[in-house]
Amino acid sequence: MYRKYFVVCEDLEGFPCREEFIEKAWGDLPVSFFQDDEFLSKASYLDVKVNKWEVSQEWSTLQEVEPCIRIDFLRDERLAEFCREVRLSGCEVSSAEVVLVLELDGEGMELDELLLASMVRVLSETYQCYALDELPMLLDGKFFLVVPSREDLMAALLIKGG
Repeated sequence: MYRKYFVVCEDLEGFPCREEFIEKAWGDLPVSFFQDDEFLSKASYLDVKVNKWEVSQEWSTLQEVEPCIRIDFLRDERLAEFCREVRLSGCEVSSAEVVLVLELDGEGMELDELLLASMVRVLSETYQCYALDELPMLLDGKFFLVVPSREDLMAALLIKGG
């Protein structure tokens, strides 16, 4: 798995609300979040994390600090700056109104990377998604075959914690 992705969105007209987006990725897991606008389509960021200790108390001894997943909604100058930093040719984002950058913020475990990949999988149903390692890599269906389902994520949280 990767720790950073970006998603090319031609527009955000059909972008799901936060609750729907999180539910499609993680199911009914307890979460905490911060965002700067009521609507994701107008937000500049969303920080979200699963409250693992609410699933199993033992997580509080296994992982001292739960990392957030940071989602930056890049538009205009911030989008141009991102393209320069990542050295994108422009063809990947030429028709984009916004690019979402999803990144694990802080040290995390493999399970945290899977939670992040699950969010990217939801977005891949509508948008082009890229892993960002040394170079951008367009993700295809093969990549998402190894991303666990919502049910498998819940089971992993229960097993790891208990």
